[in-house]
Amino acid sequence: MNRRFDIRLLQRYVLLEVLRSFGVCFVVLTVVLFSVSSMKLIHKGLNVIQLRGALLASGLSFFPYLIPFAFMTGLVMAFGRLSADNEILAMRAIGVHLGRLLPPVIACGLVLSAAAFLLNAWVIPGFQRKLETLEVDIFRGFLSRLQSLPTRIISFPAYDLYVGDVEGQRCYNIIAFQVRGHRVCEILRADAMDIELQPERGGIQLQLTNCHVITPAGQPPKYLRQAFFGSLRRYVDMAFKAPKVQIDPEQASFGELLRMAENIEGSLAAYPGLLCRPKKVLRTMNREEDALLIEFNRKRRERQRAKEVMQVEDHRLRRFEYRAQSVQEEMKRSGATPELKETLEKAKARAEEARDALKEGQDVIAALSADLMKINEQRVLIYARMQQAQLQRQAIDVLAEIHKRFALAVAPLVLSLVAVPLGVAVTRKGFLTALGVSFAFALFAYYPLSLLGDMLSRYTRGEGAVFLWLPNGFALAVGVVLLVRMFRR
Repeated sequence: MNRRFDIRLLQRYVLLEVLRSFGVCFVVLTVVLFSVSSMKLIHKGLNVIQLRGALLASGLSFFPYLIPFAFMTGLVMAFGRLSADNEILAMRAIGVHLGRLLPPVIACGLVLSAAAFLLNAWVIPGFQRKLETLEVDIFRGFLSRLQSLPTRIISFPAYDLYVGDVEGQRCYNIIAFQVRGHRVCEILRADAMDIELQPERGGIQLQLTNCHVITPAGQPPKYLRQAFFGSLRRYVDMAFKAPKVQIDPEQASFGELLRMAENIEGSLAAYPGLLCRPKKVLRTMNREEDALLIEFNRKRRERQRAKEVMQVEDHRLRRFEYRAQSVQEEMKRSGATPELKETLEKAKARAEEARDALKEGQDVIAALSADLMKINEQRVLIYARMQQAQLQRQAIDVLAEIHKRFALAVAPLVLSLVAVPLGVAVTRKGFLTALGVSFAFALFAYYPLSLLGDMLSRYTRGEGAVFLWLPNGFALAVGVVLLVRMFRR
């Protein structure tokens, strides 16, 4: 009974040490993360009142990645201190197996996994939508703020935009310039600029009129002007991003993901089989659709020309038939002279030629019409395959997002199996040592495999979502090997 009480007391001591180390790591990493997020949000033009709500939404989106890393760092820090102070050696000396220290660690990992799943499944999507709504409100107040300033300068990451006057959603006397170091490299002047919010494209659109580019070296080539416009549009989209009309799987709650998956599965039930690599199929279908559209237009132009030729031939046929009829009437009145007989034969021959041409034209038009029908049938099949490929891509994205959220939730539990033997083997205490060990494992092993699994899951068929479990599988294998080696020591 006494031995059992000592083990429980020891487990409680280890749990408190782990929680304290995890709290320190989590607070330090959260402060750094929120500092970086606040700088980005301030650069977007948020004031102090708006920053309070946007900072929480922006920072929470990183918590599913921050919690596993902070928990691993805390475990390495806690067990590294125990090993450096010879407490692990003392536990072994009194006959305590190190496996008895794992239950509090696993329990803490389970709690953090459940918290990470709840955050990633329901809490974070709602905050991200609030952040997008806040950014749209910032954009709508953008023009009103410009109207109250005597000198209107809009700063972007690489460009500054000067607005001379504002009337409604139209700005006048625009000067955009790019500064590199202390030197102005490009200057763009425009008489007017229209700003339009486009939620369906996820940004805003700038329409400049009567604009030209000035550089210190003289008039630039055309591609420089196009590159300047493209860069300016990109930075504007980054500064003021509007929400999308459709729900993004990454910003949907877990219940919405399940409903999306059910709806897509019901839509896919109308199509036979599954497509291999739907993204590649979609690109191929787009090329085939473009080729068929070109062929369809060519055939349609040929049929139109054939109809025009038939109209000409029909006019000739009527003219020669009327001429032959006139010659026959003349022959009845004045008699059949050799000249009238020759004229009648020529008119009948010309009429027969026109009749043959009409028949050939009808055959050509019938053949072209049949070809057009076949092309339309092929286009319908291609359109169906394109719809199937798009639905299948959406199904892959939704399924990958579901697996990704479960994989991120399991990450604290799996990384704890790696952190405990690493902390025992480090034999050095300190936050920087634990941070270096955890950062090395995460940077060179876990997160590269996570990116690889995400890429493989989106470029394969539906069962490719299992690749998202690749980093957890690798961490589990490494943790089991390290734990076995630690227990055998």
